[in-house]
Amino acid sequence: MSAMGSPEWRHEQADAAGRWRASLGQLRDRADNLDASVVLAAREIDRQPTEKAREHYLDMLVKLTHVADGVRALVDGEMERVGVRLESIRNFDPDASGESASG
Repeated sequence: MSAMGSPEWRHEQADAAGRWRASLGQLRDRADNLDASVVLAAREIDRQPTEKAREHYLDMLVKLTHVADGVRALVDGEMERVGVRLESIRNFDPDASGESASG
């Protein structure tokens, strides 16, 4: 590791910052891909065998969009929005869609 303030140190810091920005960009891309996958998966709702299964499937897709939005919020440094999305996911109640928590 180079001495703090030296040209080598500044170069190392710039490289690290570049890698961090690239990682954040990859996370944003993955969140966008997740949203696109949810849109494709939504086409399968009608293929679910029962109304309860369709509701459960839809609930899961909504939660996935919350995950994607939470990742984007994290990338943007919007920690309050991250908390809102995590709380939404945490409060998911499988019984609301007709599935019991025990199986």
